[in-house]
Amino acid sequence: MSRLWTVGQLIRFAVWAQGKAGIRHFEARIRHSSPQSRHFAVWAGRLTSLLPRMDSTTDQPPSPSRTNSPDSRDVSSIPIRRRIRQVVRRNPLLRLLFYDGWFRWALIATMLVVLALGLLLPRIWVTSPEDYSPQIKVRGLDLLQAWSLRRSAERDVAAGRIPSAIQAWTSAMANNAADPQNLRGLLSSLASQPRPDRALAGIGQYAAASLLRLTHTNLADLELAVSFHQRYEQYDWVSSRLLDSGPPTSPAFTAALLRALFQSGQMQIFEAVWQQRGTTVASQPESALYHAAWQAGWGPSGEATAGQVRLEAAVAEPALRPLALSLLLRVHYKKLDLASYERRLAELTDLHADTLKDSIAHWLLLELSGQRDRAIRLARAGTTLPQSAGEAEQLLAAWMRLGLYDEGADFISKQMAAFSYGPVIWVRAGELLTAGKRWDDLRALAVALRANFRLKEALGNYTLFLEGVANHGLGRPQEAEEAFNEFAKEVPKDPAITFQSAVLLTRLGYPGPAGIVLHELEKVAGNDLTFWRQLQLTAFEGRQAEQLLAASEKVYQLQPDDASATNFAAALLMMRERPSEAVQLTLQLYSHAPQSLVARVNHALALVQNGRLEEGEQLLETVPLDELTGPTRSVLQFVWFQYYRQGGRVAAAKAAAELIDVRHLFPPQVQWLQQARAELPAG
Repeated sequence: MSRLWTVGQLIRFAVWAQGKAGIRHFEARIRHSSPQSRHFAVWAGRLTSLLPRMDSTTDQPPSPSRTNSPDSRDVSSIPIRRRIRQVVRRNPLLRLLFYDGWFRWALIATMLVVLALGLLLPRIWVTSPEDYSPQIKVRGLDLLQAWSLRRSAERDVAAGRIPSAIQAWTSAMANNAADPQNLRGLLSSLASQPRPDRALAGIGQYAAASLLRLTHTNLADLELAVSFHQRYEQYDWVSSRLLDSGPPTSPAFTAALLRALFQSGQMQIFEAVWQQRGTTVASQPESALYHAAWQAGWGPSGEATAGQVRLEAAVAEPALRPLALSLLLRVHYKKLDLASYERRLAELTDLHADTLKDSIAHWLLLELSGQRDRAIRLARAGTTLPQSAGEAEQLLAAWMRLGLYDEGADFISKQMAAFSYGPVIWVRAGELLTAGKRWDDLRALAVALRANFRLKEALGNYTLFLEGVANHGLGRPQEAEEAFNEFAKEVPKDPAITFQSAVLLTRLGYPGPAGIVLHELEKVAGNDLTFWRQLQLTAFEGRQAEQLLAASEKVYQLQPDDASATNFAAALLMMRERPSEAVQLTLQLYSHAPQSLVARVNHALALVQNGRLEEGEQLLETVPLDELTGPTRSVLQFVWFQYYRQGGRVAAAKAAAELIDVRHLFPPQVQWLQQARAELPAG
């Protein structure tokens, strides 16, 4: 900048010296000046020699007479230096630029400001990789703000101010979403929260997905993403991601996968993974407890006692006590042991380690045990809000099971926005509103889902499915079928959701769209027996009778052995559908294993449902009641009740009904039993 100033002074002094004979005055002034001034004078003299000599008495423009001279009229004859001087002296802007230092500085500053604004304000900086779509462009100002916010977040993390750090990381990500450092910092802070903030789950999901795309599923980043999703109890994401991506068999990934599989109820896959890689994590206390819980509730009968003992022993260890109690609750629920469940739940509550999921399971276990009124009272008295999308999904499912449709609709209208990032919760909300016949609320839910563009890829045209169900409920079958046909063009990516939709379409009487949806499902699941068995197990665990029947039929088609035939026949008998087909299946099974008590009971039930009472009685008489326990004993009493009721033996039917343990019956069976008992004559 000093050079520009010196050049300007040189030009100014040179012109001034030529114009008014001021060179002598200038030389006199600098004669006794500093060496810098004398050096300046030398250069000023050199520049002066380059300029044409002006009139010694004036620096005014040439007179008219001189202008009219032949030399003036011939522009080409004027020396170049004189022409430059004339242009400068006649142009006000150039004259200011050459002779006014303040103006020159102002012009330079203005140019720098314009240049800075051009670099900072337009979105011209591409921060995403070449193969990343959509391309992310940011402003220079965004980059500066992101850098400042990142430093602030790092200071907050070092000081232990996690909430402030999360806010700073979120703002930094908003300024530059393609910077992996911002995404890693946010996920790390979210995973380290003492108590997860449900409002931040959606932001964390977006950060995890973006980070894995940016770094091409770098193993360190995958571990960070898994840690975040486990902290927010999004076990379905963890299990699907680790299974689909084929992670290395490191102990950390294996432990995370086993935990996610157990918590999401994928027990068959849990068993397979443990057999393959269980030895790498068997020495880890938590992984060993998960395996013990699987042994106690889902493993071979010979291993159940050992698993139960291991869990009971872990209760005495302070470090493992909360996890051991939580796993024992899962085992007691699987065994429908209400007394043990309530005892362990009280212990977990004393440790302040109980969750909403534990309370929900308690309500459902009460309902299965015939204490529906108590379950409803506890559900209505509950004030704990769900902290994750998984808890919200289970809460909606429990309310639907207990018939608390008003509570569910109120939750959907007020709290749904906090969990709108999860695809499955929209499905659960639709199921509840459908069961409660709240068609207007269902249409409103469809509109809200349509506005959620992030879920379009996961759910496809599911919003049209909800609209179709609402139109069907409102008595508009033509509009419903049009919506269902549009839904079938783009079904959800989750095969389980697609399967449930197809089942409901069949139940509502729309075979055309249902067939198209099932055809699309075949492209994804096809003849994957593991998938259909897992779907069957999930429906059984969730007491979802309609899904259980459809899944059991598919398994039987893929593998028509005795085990799949037994499950399919039991599902038919449970739903009281296609009795002639059921009796053929049970007869086939009974002929294969005439000594099997289960085969006898199922065939007897099929005979009674087909009105063949004498044959049913003969077979029932061969079943020793004392040799039966648990579910089979309750089913036998259920068969006797139907036999006595159809035969008009009211007193015997009432006596048999008192011996039925409804915990071992499915909702359609319980509903039918309650209605049948109410229709029995008094006395």
